[in-house]
Amino acid sequence: MPATSLGPHANPVWSTFIFVTCMLLFLFYLESMINPMDLLASKGFVRKEYHLRPLGFSPGNHSAFVTYDEVYHGMFNLLDPGSTLVSIEISQKAEKAFGAHLALDFDPELRMVCNCSSDSPDENDLPQKSCTCSRLRSRYEWFINSLTVGWPCGVQAGWTDLTLACLDSELYRREGRHVTRRYARIVILRDPLLRYVEEWDEISTLGQMPIYGNWTGITLDSFLRCPDNPANNRLVRMLTDISHVPCSHVKQALTRNNLNLRSRTTSMVNVSHFLLENAKANLRRMPFFGLAEYLRETDILFKYTFGIEFQRPFLIRENKWLMPLRDDEIALIKNRNQLDNELYRFGKELFFERLTNLSQLHARNL
Repeated sequence: MPATSLGPHANPVWSTFIFVTCMLLFLFYLESMINPMDLLASKGFVRKEYHLRPLGFSPGNHSAFVTYDEVYHGMFNLLDPGSTLVSIEISQKAEKAFGAHLALDFDPELRMVCNCSSDSPDENDLPQKSCTCSRLRSRYEWFINSLTVGWPCGVQAGWTDLTLACLDSELYRREGRHVTRRYARIVILRDPLLRYVEEWDEISTLGQMPIYGNWTGITLDSFLRCPDNPANNRLVRMLTDISHVPCSHVKQALTRNNLNLRSRTTSMVNVSHFLLENAKANLRRMPFFGLAEYLRETDILFKYTFGIEFQRPFLIRENKWLMPLRDDEIALIKNRNQLDNELYRFGKELFFERLTNLSQLHARNL
């Protein structure tokens, strides 16, 4: 008498269930093993032998800021679990637009997802606040700016304020775990004349200026004649390490409305020179910066720097008013921002130098 087949395998429905379950588990395993670097390597953006570093990796097991040289020589990858972009927001309009560009326009295949509230867009159709940018199936964030974590190190924090201690502390508070990170500072530079007018327009419209109270309706002439105006030479001030310079010296060298550099004392000229050269050195160390006047080139430089392409182009919608400025207003704005003008000229040359060097490196890797 033949043996009777017993057990779950005698049921074809049960067998099908087991088969489908095993296939799903196998596919999930394969998906988890896919390295997003393969996608970038196939396009020639990174070396094929590059491996993702494990979460928490850092020489000496301490968080650190990375430099342009490290990125150029393939020692940093934005797809590493501990890699984090930190935006220095000098031009509110440009930085907010680029922040939204990063949050909304990455290729989803890269697993770098930003969830943004879109219920309160501003006049440029950008999310007003609250984007959480984390890697897929992880709560660890890869992007710090006012759209994501707000102002953890102070409103419009600059180079001096964005310290490792502050950034690590804020991300620990949000994530509940200490993670060794490699931070890459980024910034979008804007022509000092346009940046100054933009800041005046924002302050006169919204009326908010930290410390200085309500300035709603202030005219450009009054704004220009304000003594110790923090809008003066803001670019240099926010990209300089002023931790070892007395505040009074910084104030006199950067914000005081002197007629010109030659009217300053020798000590103030020396301080101004130090601050300018320090800002230049910091800009040269910065892994990435873009120019608001060259949006397409900024996208290309970001792609060559970090090996990541955007799905849509970088756009900044200017205010429609853009009233023409008088010649005397233009001259006065340039006079108030002499150090910024020097730094922007330096930054523009460095920007196109990097664009050339990285495009050549990219071509060799193809």
